[in-house]
Amino acid sequence: MTPEKRRSFLSLLFVTTMDNFGFGLVFVMFDPLLLSPEYNFVPVATSLATRTLYLGLLFAAYPLTQLFGAPILGDIADRAGRKKALYITIIGVVIGFILSAIACIFTNLWFLIFSRLFTGFFAGNLSICMSAIADLSPSEKMRSRNFGIVTVVWGISWTVAMLTGGYLSDPATHSFFSPALPFWITAALTLLSLLAIAKYYYETAPSTEKHPFNLIKGIHNIAVALKLKGTRLFFLIILIYNIGWGLSVEWFGSYSIIEYKVTQQATSWALIIQGAFWMLGGSLLNPWLLKKYNTHRIATIGFFFTALCLFAIFFAKSYLLFCIFYWISAAFSSFAFSNSMNLASIHAPADVQGKVMGISQSMMSLGFVIVPIIGAYVGGKNAHWFYPISAVLLFACFLMLFFTKEKMVENP
Repeated sequence: MTPEKRRSFLSLLFVTTMDNFGFGLVFVMFDPLLLSPEYNFVPVATSLATRTLYLGLLFAAYPLTQLFGAPILGDIADRAGRKKALYITIIGVVIGFILSAIACIFTNLWFLIFSRLFTGFFAGNLSICMSAIADLSPSEKMRSRNFGIVTVVWGISWTVAMLTGGYLSDPATHSFFSPALPFWITAALTLLSLLAIAKYYYETAPSTEKHPFNLIKGIHNIAVALKLKGTRLFFLIILIYNIGWGLSVEWFGSYSIIEYKVTQQATSWALIIQGAFWMLGGSLLNPWLLKKYNTHRIATIGFFFTALCLFAIFFAKSYLLFCIFYWISAAFSSFAFSNSMNLASIHAPADVQGKVMGISQSMMSLGFVIVPIIGAYVGGKNAHWFYPISAVLLFACFLMLFFTKEKMVENP
């Protein structure tokens, strides 16, 4: 890369880092807020089934509005350029986190849900950033490498998010700490990413498209994804992956509290180590496999071992064993995800190549809308089935790739 491209790449990494930080922060925060009575977000007498239903609403709010907001922001990127679109997304997300902090101060569940709806609508910078990174990565190998770097950076931000959410939200740790504090910190750091874009990012693919805004473009993207013969399989895999892996991540805290009665800090450290294994998969396993196999084969390997580890959780008799299986699954999941994204990108028809990441994000958002619905139902019935269901979904991804001839997915 030229120095100019390298600076653009690093500024985009900063934005995706904060996007992932804000996305992951709530997974260690919302479970105790709703399941532990001392936070007073719901009445003490509220049943477990109702608490998991509220938790599902909180988790679903963000991806639900993201499904509609991200494509609109993508259209803005087409009209005004990605840089200006990133300004809008970042400012919107900052406001959303401030609203979440205010909701936590007043322990108002419904305002917290509203703040997540607001934040999700503006959280469209992932597809914009990934499209720009794809522009900076002309070959399959470089694109897979750069997407792998993104997953490593996500692992780092995930680790910091778990520390921030797990400790700084718990008043028992320090009197200054509260559930609002992590949201204030996230808003401030996200604002810094705006400065990075303003100073270092240059327009990688300015567009002159002038098409009307479509409020249901997210739904349209899903329909498009299912109609494209060359890439339909890969978009479907992205959807199923996000449901399966999302279920395992989003409900990790609930499962830990319900099944093993662990503390918020124990859950935080378990997820921190999970982030380390995720980075291991992206930084070491993925580059090593790229020297030996193509993208299709690497994704297939990743899905198989992720599913195997998640299924093994069903037989775990202790929290430590549960965590070990889950940590190992994260290493394989990281490069399964990055390479499935790469497969969708490199095999998309030329006329939709610029829209691939937008379509991918629509599939991801749909997956994370479905996850809380499944999770709320399973959590209210029998939380022990979270991970077998996740395993089945990840194994379905493996089968879909395994029975696809590799010559059909060679780089054009």
